Formats: sequence, structure tokens, C-alpha cells
Amino acid sequence: MNIEELLQMLRNRRISLWVDGENLHYRAPTGAITPFIREQIKNRKTELIDLLDHQAREYKAQRDHQPLSFAQQRIWFFEQLISGSPAYNAYCAFRITGKLSVSALETSINEIIRRHEILRSRCVNSGGRPLQEFLPEIQVKLHTIDLSDDASLDRGKKAIDIATEEVRRPFNLMDAPLFRMRLFKLDRRKYVLVLVSHHFIMDGYSFRNVFMEELSKFYEAFASGKPSPLPALGIQFHDYVEIEQRLAETDRLNLHLEYWRHKLKGIPQLMQLPSEHSRPLITTYRGAVQRFSINNPLSEDIKILSRKLRISLFMIYLAAFQALLCRYTNETKIVVGTTATQRPSLETEALIGPLANNLVLVTDFTGDPTFRDVCKQAYEVTTEAYCHQDLPFEKLVEAMRPGRNLGHNPLFQFLFMFHENSRGAKFHLKGTKSEWLPIELGTSRFDLSCTVSKPSI
Repeated sequence: MNIEELLQMLRNRRISLWVDGENLHYRAPTGAITPFIREQIKNRKTELIDLLDHQAREYKAQRDHQPLSFAQQRIWFFEQLISGSPAYNAYCAFRITGKLSVSALETSINEIIRRHEILRSRCVNSGGRPLQEFLPEIQVKLHTIDLSDDASLDRGKKAIDIATEEVRRPFNLMDAPLFRMRLFKLDRRKYVLVLVSHHFIMDGYSFRNVFMEELSKFYEAFASGKPSPLPALGIQFHDYVEIEQRLAETDRLNLHLEYWRHKLKGIPQLMQLPSEHSRPLITTYRGAVQRFSINNPLSEDIKILSRKLRISLFMIYLAAFQALLCRYTNETKIVVGTTATQRPSLETEALIGPLANNLVLVTDFTGDPTFRDVCKQAYEVTTEAYCHQDLPFEKLVEAMRPGRNLGHNPLFQFLFMFHENSRGAKFHLKGTKSEWLPIELGTSRFDLSCTVSKPSI
């Protein structure tokens, strides 16, 4: 057996090796290290250290000082303004009931980190220019806080209080990993799981859909003693960035830019809601969340209207949100932002990263249009916007030159989001039941954000 075959055997058994100075360390699932494998590692320690050192140097040379994506550039810029704020934190939190294998859960999360290089990335400063570095390996520990012996009456509330502190703790973009996790044990069969990430490495779709779905699949396999069920990725985030930058140099983007220049001509630079306080000179990003449910009769009426007008529910709710903004801002051109997931191929569908792009949606309320007219406008505006979504928002801001103002976001101050599936729909740990757990982040990146989830949150 040559050294490459030995390494492949270790990978198949999910045994991780890493070098610290002259020491060789390993992490392995229970029972994965057989006497034969232990003997092989011991006898070939020097050879393994030399090979791993060589691979690490080669990887570092290839991955050092990679450019940021356009979305990462936007996030980095705002991080310089709001250093120490959790405004760009994202989280997933769940109540879990059932027989949970903590070791399989930790192994599954580390497998996702190994699989996606972006989860091993950090921001570096190169001559004043922000770049990113992909580390060859990161092992994260699933910190478990055992509250099962706590005498307090409400262990769940105590877990949420601690989890809230964790969710609100800011990241430093220069310190990897930009991801952390906590598990709270309430009793033998009840847990609270909290996963926190920075938007620099993962957008909402990546977190809710790709990450949580992979976590479910890996856990099912590893808890049963089976190997990884997923094939290797055909593309990594640095490949996506290279493609994005090549497209930015083509004439194709100029056509998109011309559309946006025309569409955004004459929009208000700042839309304001009435408030009791004056707008601060520098945005604090402090905020709060108000959740509510739409009753079934009204929800069904909205679906009927959607079918009659032959437009999506996204467009119906967008029109309603814009009509509300028209009433409170007294503007005739209502500007709202939304996000588009930039996943142009099947390979990118399985990719984790900040792949979302901002789109600007403008509806004209001149002449007091009916709600049906507003819905038709929403259809036209949204359809056109998605046809021109390839222009990075950062390039649009650069071209439009709205003026950087530390007191508000450029081009739009209101955000609308629509989720077809409720949060956590892709998440299921075999042998357990999971329930999405809302936690208040205490921030808002926009003056007002409206998120509609189907079914409702």
C-alpha cells in the first residue's frame, strides 16, 4: 500500500490528519481506527508529515490572496463602517427532540466544512486591499452546554438566552472560521442547536437550503456508520469568483447596465418613513422583528387573486408592500430591493457561499393606480429585473454614483423577501423531530425589511 492509497483509506473512514510542528494528529469517528490503520499511521508518520506539509504549502500557494466576489466586497465595505456589529450575522436555530448522536452531528458539520472551501476562508489585508484566503483544514468543535441538571424551571428559556448572546456576538473577518455552533442539552431527549455564520461566507439560501440539507444527509449516513453519501463538488467558490470576474469584463454587462440606468432614472435618492426621531448621520443597524401570521381565509383569497392575475405570490405580496410604502412615504416612485440567487448552473446549485445579488424594483404610483394595476406592474418590473440580474449590484452602484451616505443604503432603503418554504424545511436529523426556533438578532441592515414565508413563520 503506497502513501496515497493509505490517505484514501483514511478519507473513506472519515479519519482526518493534520500536522502541528513535528506532531501528527488525527480525528476519527468511534471505531474507525483499526489496529492495522493505527500501525500504518505510526510506522509512516514521517512520510505522512512530509506529504501533508507539501500539500499544505501547495494549497497555500494556490489559494493565497484570492480576490473577493462582488458580494463579499460589499460586505467588507460595510464591515469597515460597522466593525463590532452582528448586522451581517446569519443563524439557524432548532429545538430537537429524540435520540441525538452528538458525535455524528459534529462529524457531519466538519465534513461540510471540509467539502466547501468557503467555510474555511477568512479576509486578509494585502497592501490595503481586501482579499480572501482559503485554509487547507479547519476542525470545529460542537460545544455542548448541559443544562439537564439545572434546577431552574425553564431550561429552554435559559438556552435561548445564551443562544441569543451567541447569535449576537460579532465575527472578525480576519479570524477563521467565520462559523460557530452550540448545542444545549435540556434533558436526555431534548436539545437546542444553534448555528451562526457570517454573510461573508454564506448567504441565506446557502444556509437554509444547501448547508441544512447536506447536514441532514451526512448525519443520516454517519449516525448509521455509513460513508459520505454525496459526490465531490465540481466547482468551488474561488471558481465562481473567477467566472464572475470574467463576465464583468465582457460587453454583455453593458447591456444590463443600460437597462438599469434607464429603469432607475429619477428615483428618489432617499425614501423615508415618518418617525419620531431624526435619521442618524451614521447608521447604527439596530433593529427589531415583528412576526405575525396571515389567517387562512385571507391567505386563500390572496392565492385566488394570484391565479386570476396569473402572477406569483411573490408579486402579490411585493405589490402590497409597495402600496403600504407609498401611503407612508408619500412618494410616487416606490423603490424596493430584493435578492436574486446567482446560481446559473447545476454545479452552483450545490455550492455554499455569498452568491446572492441585490435587485432594485421600482413601481410607479403616479395617477393613483388600482391594486390590480400595481400587481401587473410588479409582474413586469420583477420579470425584467430577473432578466438583467447578472449585473452585480456593486457595479450598478458604482455606475449610478448615488453618493455614499453613511446614514442610509445606496439606491434602496427597503427590502422585500419571499421564501417558498418555511425556514428549516430542508433540515431533518434521522430519529429526531426538529422545530425552527426564532431568535432576535437585534439588527436591521435596512430601514424596513419585509419577509414573507410560505407557510408563515
